[in-house]
Amino acid sequence: MKFKIDERGRLYGFECEDDEKHVVIPDGVTTICSDVFRGDGIESVIIPDSVTSIESCAFCECINLTEIKFSANLIDVSGTAFHNTKWLDNQKGFVVINEKILCRYRGNEKNVVIPENIQYISDNAFSENPYIESVVMSDNITKVDFSAFSYCKNLKSIRFSKNLKRINYGMFEECKSLTEINIPENIKMIGRHAFANCYYLEKIKFPEKIIVSSESLEDTKWFRDCKSDFVTVNDMLYKYKGKQTEVVIPENIRIICNEAFAENQYIEKVVMPDSVTHIGYGHKIDILNSAFENCVNLKEVIFSEKLLYIGSGSFSKCTSLESISIPESVEIIDKWAFDGCEALRNIKIHGNPVIMKDAFNNTGLEFDWVIQPEFEEFNLSYDEEKYEYTFSLISENKTETRKFNAIMPRRDEGITIFRDITTGKYGVKNKIGDVIVKPEYSMIFPFSDGYAVVLKDCGIRSCGVIDITGNVLLPFEYGFIRPDFPEGKAAVRRGWKWGFINVIGKCKDYEYLVSPQFEEVSDYIQGHAAVKKDGKWGLIRVNLGKRY
Repeated sequence: MKFKIDERGRLYGFECEDDEKHVVIPDGVTTICSDVFRGDGIESVIIPDSVTSIESCAFCECINLTEIKFSANLIDVSGTAFHNTKWLDNQKGFVVINEKILCRYRGNEKNVVIPENIQYISDNAFSENPYIESVVMSDNITKVDFSAFSYCKNLKSIRFSKNLKRINYGMFEECKSLTEINIPENIKMIGRHAFANCYYLEKIKFPEKIIVSSESLEDTKWFRDCKSDFVTVNDMLYKYKGKQTEVVIPENIRIICNEAFAENQYIEKVVMPDSVTHIGYGHKIDILNSAFENCVNLKEVIFSEKLLYIGSGSFSKCTSLESISIPESVEIIDKWAFDGCEALRNIKIHGNPVIMKDAFNNTGLEFDWVIQPEFEEFNLSYDEEKYEYTFSLISENKTETRKFNAIMPRRDEGITIFRDITTGKYGVKNKIGDVIVKPEYSMIFPFSDGYAVVLKDCGIRSCGVIDITGNVLLPFEYGFIRPDFPEGKAAVRRGWKWGFINVIGKCKDYEYLVSPQFEEVSDYIQGHAAVKKDGKWGLIRVNLGKRY
C-alpha cells in the first residue's frame, strides 16, 4: 500500500491492491483527511500515536471495517469519521474513543447524562437523534464541535459544562422543541447558525460578555418577536431590521455585530454615537465582520469619535460610499474593510491606525496616508549593501523614517547615447556601435534596466519613456518624468502637479496609479512614496487593488 502524505503530515490519499484488508498507517502522519478511505473494503486499521486528528468521513462506507487501534494522542475526531462501518454499527450508547472523546451517541434515552470522563464531543455526535429531550454535560467537557445536537427534534433542555467557552456552528440547528435556553457566563461566543431554525425558541438568557455571530438567532421566536428595529444583545447591536434611509444607532451600543446591516438596500446614512467602540469583535477573532456589506445605497457614515476598530469587510461593496473621515481614535482598519467601495475616492485619516492588507482593495481610492503631510523637509537615501531605501521626513520638532528593501535600477553598460550633429537630436548605439534608437529626441536620460526617459521636443508636454529597442512605453504627453523608477512605476508631472503611473505591465490606457495632485514627489518604492501637498511632506501608500 502506498500512502500520499503532504509536508504537514496529512494523509490525503493512498493506493492499494484490491485484496489488502489490513491497513497500518505510517508513523509520522498527523491527520487523516476527509474521505481518504471512504468506501474501501478494509477490515482493520492501526492508527499510530503521531495522529492527532481524524477528519469527516475519513472511513465512511467502509462497511467491513470492524477493528481499529486508535492513536493514544487523538484530540479531534469527527463524528462522521466512521459512519456506516461495522465498527460503529456494533457500538451501543456512548461511542467513546480513548475514554475522553465522545464520537457518537447511539442510545435511545430521553434524558442523557454525559459521562464524567468525557472532555470532547465530536461534531454531529448527537445529530438527528429522535429520542433525546434533555442533556446534562459534565464540567470536564471543554469543547463541543459543530452541529453536535443538530436536528434533535425533541431536545428541550441543555445543561452546559462550566468549562465550555463556545457554542459552535450549528450546534442546535433545527432543534424545534427548544423554547428557552440559559447560556452560562463561561460561554463567550455563539457561532453562526447555532440556533438556526429553532423556531419556537422564545426565551434566551445571555451572559454579560458574549459575542453573537450572524445568522445564529434570526429563525427564533426571540428574534421575530422583537418589536424594535434594533435587535440587541446586552450592549451589542445584533441586527437592524428597519427600512429607514437615515439610521441613528442607539446611545448604549458598544459593538456593531457582524452582518448587523448587511444587504440592507434602504440605508443612505448612518450615525454612530460615541458609545460605539467596535465595528466587529476585534482582529484577534477570525470572523469576517461585514457589518454593512453590500449596503449599496449607503452614502454617508458618521463614525463614533471613540471608535477603536473597523472590522474586516465592514463596508465591503458599499458602492455608493464616496468619502469617509476616520476619527483619530481608530487603532485598526482590518482587511477588506472597504473592499469593493468603487466610488470611494476621498478619505481622511485623522490618527495613525494600523491599516491591514487590502483594507481599501478595489476602491476608487488612489492612496492612503502612512505619515500625514506635516513635515518641512524630505530626504531619500539608499544603502547599496542592504538594498534598502530610507525615507526621512523632517520637521523642526520631529523626524519620521520608513525603510523599504528594493534594488536600485542599474545603469545599462555598453549603451551609448549619441548626438547627430546635423540635427542636434539624440539617439542610442549598442556596445558594437550599431544604432538601436534613431536620433530623434531632444534629450535621452541614461538607460536603467532597459528603460529611459526621453524628451521628444522642447514643448510643455514632450516627456515619455522608451525601452532599449526604441518602443514607446509612455506617450510623449508629460511635463517631466523622474528618470529612475525602480519598480516600473514612474513619478510623472502633468501641468504643475505630480502623480504616479505604471510604465511596465498591463495598465489600461496609461491609467494613473495616483492622479497628478502633488507639488513634489519622490521615487515610488515598495508601493510607497513621499509627497509634498500644501507645502508639507508626508508618506503615502498606493492602493493598487483596482488596477491589477
